[in-house]
Amino acid sequence: MSLHDNVVPTYIQFITSLKRIVMIAESARLEGNSKMTNILDARLAPDMMPLSFQINSIAVHSLSALKALISGEFDPQYSATFKDLSDVASYLTELRAEIAALDKESIDAAANGIVIIQTHGLDLSFTGSDFLTSFEQPNFFFHVVTAYAIFRTNGLAIGKFDYLGRLRSMPKPS
Repeated sequence: MSLHDNVVPTYIQFITSLKRIVMIAESARLEGNSKMTNILDARLAPDMMPLSFQINSIAVHSLSALKALISGEFDPQYSATFKDLSDVASYLTELRAEIAALDKESIDAAANGIVIIQTHGLDLSFTGSDFLTSFEQPNFFFHVVTAYAIFRTNGLAIGKFDYLGRLRSMPKPS
Protein backbone atom coordinates (compact mmCIF):
# COMPACT_ATOMS: atom_id res chain seq x y z
CA MET A 1 0.00 0.00 0.00
CA SER A 2 1.35 3.41 -0.93
CA LEU A 3 1.88 6.15 1.63
CA HIS A 4 -0.89 8.20 0.03
CA ASP A 5 -3.31 5.27 0.20
CA ASN A 6 -2.34 4.64 3.82
CA VAL A 7 -2.94 8.16 5.15
CA VAL A 8 -5.08 10.33 2.86
CA PRO A 9 -8.29 8.25 2.94
CA THR A 10 -8.00 8.05 6.74
CA TYR A 11 -7.62 11.82 7.07
CA ILE A 12 -10.65 12.29 4.82
CA GLN A 13 -12.69 9.70 6.75
CA PHE A 14 -12.14 11.37 10.13
CA ILE A 15 -12.48 14.94 8.88
CA THR A 16 -15.79 13.91 7.31
CA SER A 17 -16.96 12.26 10.53
CA LEU A 18 -15.97 15.34 12.55
CA LYS A 19 -17.88 17.58 10.14
CA ARG A 20 -20.94 15.39 10.70
CA ILE A 21 -20.50 15.74 14.47
CA VAL A 22 -20.22 19.52 14.06
CA MET A 23 -23.49 19.52 12.11
CA ILE A 24 -25.16 17.44 14.84
CA ALA A 25 -23.92 20.01 17.36
CA GLU A 26 -25.25 22.87 15.24
CA SER A 27 -28.65 21.15 15.06
CA ALA A 28 -28.60 20.68 18.84
CA ARG A 29 -27.76 24.39 19.27
CA LEU A 30 -30.67 25.38 17.03
CA GLU A 31 -32.93 23.09 19.07
CA GLY A 32 -31.97 24.91 22.27
CA ASN A 33 -28.88 23.11 23.61
CA SER A 34 -27.20 26.17 25.14
CA LYS A 35 -23.91 24.31 25.72
CA MET A 36 -23.36 24.23 21.95
CA THR A 37 -23.48 28.06 21.75
CA ASN A 38 -20.04 28.46 23.36
CA ILE A 39 -18.64 25.05 22.45
CA LEU A 40 -15.71 26.52 20.50
CA ASP A 41 -14.26 27.75 23.81
CA ALA A 42 -14.93 24.48 25.66
CA ARG A 43 -12.03 22.42 27.03
CA LEU A 44 -11.76 18.97 28.57
CA ALA A 45 -9.58 20.33 31.38
CA PRO A 46 -8.39 23.80 32.39
CA ASP A 47 -4.86 23.12 31.12
CA MET A 48 -6.03 21.84 27.72
CA MET A 49 -6.67 23.88 24.61
CA PRO A 50 -10.25 24.67 23.48
CA LEU A 51 -12.22 23.08 20.67
CA SER A 52 -11.24 25.84 18.23
CA PHE A 53 -7.57 24.92 18.75
CA GLN A 54 -8.37 21.22 18.26
CA ILE A 55 -9.92 22.03 14.87
CA ASN A 56 -6.85 24.05 13.84
CA SER A 57 -4.60 21.22 14.99
CA ILE A 58 -6.52 18.71 12.90
CA ALA A 59 -5.66 20.82 9.84
CA VAL A 60 -2.03 21.17 10.91
CA HIS A 61 -1.61 17.43 11.42
CA SER A 62 -3.28 16.51 8.13
CA LEU A 63 -3.07 19.10 5.34
CA SER A 64 -0.02 20.96 6.68
CA ALA A 65 1.67 17.63 7.37
CA LEU A 66 1.09 16.43 3.82
CA LYS A 67 2.43 19.71 2.45
CA ALA A 68 5.46 19.38 4.76
CA LEU A 69 6.03 15.86 3.48
CA ILE A 70 6.23 17.19 -0.05
CA SER A 71 8.35 20.26 0.78
CA GLY A 72 10.54 18.67 3.48
CA GLU A 73 9.91 21.49 6.01
CA PHE A 74 7.22 21.47 8.69
CA ASP A 75 6.04 24.90 9.79
CA PRO A 76 2.67 24.50 11.53
CA GLN A 77 0.24 27.39 11.23
CA TYR A 78 -2.69 27.66 13.64
CA SER A 79 -4.40 30.56 11.94
CA ALA A 80 -8.08 29.74 11.38
CA THR A 81 -10.66 31.54 13.47
CA PHE A 82 -14.29 30.55 13.81
CA LYS A 83 -17.38 32.57 14.72
CA ASP A 84 -19.62 29.55 15.11
CA LEU A 85 -20.13 25.90 14.24
CA SER A 86 -21.18 26.76 10.68
CA ASP A 87 -17.72 28.28 10.17
CA VAL A 88 -16.16 25.07 11.48
CA ALA A 89 -18.27 22.94 9.13
CA SER A 90 -17.24 25.06 6.14
CA TYR A 91 -13.60 24.93 7.21
CA LEU A 92 -13.70 21.13 7.47
CA THR A 93 -15.32 20.89 4.02
CA GLU A 94 -12.50 23.03 2.55
CA LEU A 95 -9.87 21.05 4.45
CA ARG A 96 -11.20 17.76 3.11
CA ALA A 97 -11.23 19.12 -0.46
CA GLU A 98 -7.67 20.45 -0.22
CA ILE A 99 -6.39 17.13 1.09
CA ALA A 100 -8.22 15.20 -1.63
CA ALA A 101 -6.71 17.48 -4.28
CA LEU A 102 -3.09 16.82 -3.28
CA ASP A 103 -1.05 14.95 -5.84
CA LYS A 104 -0.82 11.22 -5.04
CA GLU A 105 2.48 10.78 -6.85
CA SER A 106 4.09 13.67 -4.94
CA ILE A 107 3.05 12.15 -1.62
CA ASP A 108 4.27 8.68 -2.57
CA ALA A 109 7.55 10.04 -3.96
CA ALA A 110 8.25 11.79 -0.65
CA ALA A 111 7.91 8.63 1.46
CA ASN A 112 11.68 8.14 1.67
CA GLY A 113 12.56 11.84 1.67
CA ILE A 114 13.48 13.81 4.76
CA VAL A 115 11.16 16.06 6.76
CA ILE A 116 12.63 18.42 9.34
CA ILE A 117 10.66 19.79 12.27
CA GLN A 118 12.02 22.84 14.08
CA THR A 119 9.17 24.23 16.15
CA HIS A 120 7.96 24.34 19.76
CA GLY A 121 11.40 23.29 20.99
CA LEU A 122 11.56 20.33 18.63
CA ASP A 123 14.48 19.75 16.30
CA LEU A 124 13.73 16.43 14.63
CA SER A 125 14.39 14.74 11.33
CA PHE A 126 12.22 11.94 9.89
CA THR A 127 11.81 9.97 6.71
CA GLY A 128 8.60 11.12 5.05
CA SER A 129 6.84 7.87 5.88
CA ASP A 130 7.89 7.94 9.54
CA PHE A 131 6.95 11.63 9.80
CA LEU A 132 3.37 10.85 8.81
CA THR A 133 2.91 7.52 10.56
CA SER A 134 4.80 8.07 13.83
CA PHE A 135 4.34 11.80 14.42
CA GLU A 136 1.51 13.30 12.38
CA GLN A 137 -1.13 10.58 12.42
CA PRO A 138 -0.96 10.10 16.22
CA ASN A 139 -1.24 13.89 16.67
CA PHE A 140 -4.12 14.04 14.19
CA PHE A 141 -6.04 11.33 16.06
CA PHE A 142 -5.32 12.97 19.42
CA HIS A 143 -6.97 16.20 18.26
CA VAL A 144 -9.89 14.45 16.54
CA VAL A 145 -10.69 12.38 19.63
CA THR A 146 -10.23 15.43 21.86
CA ALA A 147 -12.73 17.36 19.72
CA TYR A 148 -15.12 14.39 19.90
CA ALA A 149 -14.69 14.24 23.70
CA ILE A 150 -15.37 17.98 24.06
CA PHE A 151 -18.66 17.58 22.21
CA ARG A 152 -19.54 14.45 24.18
CA THR A 153 -18.75 15.89 27.61
CA ASN A 154 -20.89 18.90 26.75
CA GLY A 155 -23.93 16.70 26.31
CA LEU A 156 -23.98 16.04 22.57
CA ALA A 157 -25.66 12.71 21.86
CA ILE A 158 -22.95 11.07 19.76
CA GLY A 159 -21.20 7.72 19.98
CA LYS A 160 -18.35 5.62 18.67
CA PHE A 161 -19.75 5.22 15.17
CA ASP A 162 -20.16 9.00 14.87
CA TYR A 163 -16.44 9.24 15.65
CA LEU A 164 -15.48 6.49 13.21
CA GLY A 165 -17.62 7.81 10.38
CA ARG A 166 -18.06 5.92 7.17
CA LEU A 167 -15.90 2.82 7.26
CA ARG A 168 -14.07 1.74 4.13
CA SER A 169 -15.36 -1.81 4.31
CA MET A 170 -15.89 -4.15 1.42
CA PRO A 171 -18.67 -6.62 0.67
CA LYS A 172 -18.35 -10.00 2.35
CA PRO A 173 -16.95 -12.69 0.07
CA SER A 174 -19.58 -15.11 -1.18
